[in-house]
Amino acid sequence: MTANGYTTTVIDDSHSLNRSIRDITNLVSRGYKLIIFNPVDSNESANVIKRAQAKGVRFITVDRSVKGVKVLSHIASNNFQGGQLAAKYILNKLGDKSRILELQGFKDSSTTQERTKGFADGLMGSEAK
Repeated sequence: MTANGYTTTVIDDSHSLNRSIRDITNLVSRGYKLIIFNPVDSNESANVIKRAQAKGVRFITVDRSVKGVKVLSHIASNNFQGGQLAAKYILNKLGDKSRILELQGFKDSSTTQERTKGFADGLMGSEAK
């Protein structure tokens, strides 16, 4: 898509780290100068970003941060607070004695880690299991 003199390409990595690494490498070789990136893995994405940055590519990360990498900007929601709110909502609807199962996303994702900590914090003081 082209608008206002800029070309935008949207790529779906299907939650595959290897595919996202391949996609970034491909975009760099095609001359892209800015990549807006929602990392699959907060740890393993760092190396490909560093290699791209060495070639002058700038990054804006969305929703998940990348550990050890400085980016142009990071756009995120407060996942810790989201986890807290979810836990409090569930407790309010089901009560303190309810059994609760938390299904988590990708374990190495910063969003999963933050949301999980917030969820646990929101359950503190209850007898929920």
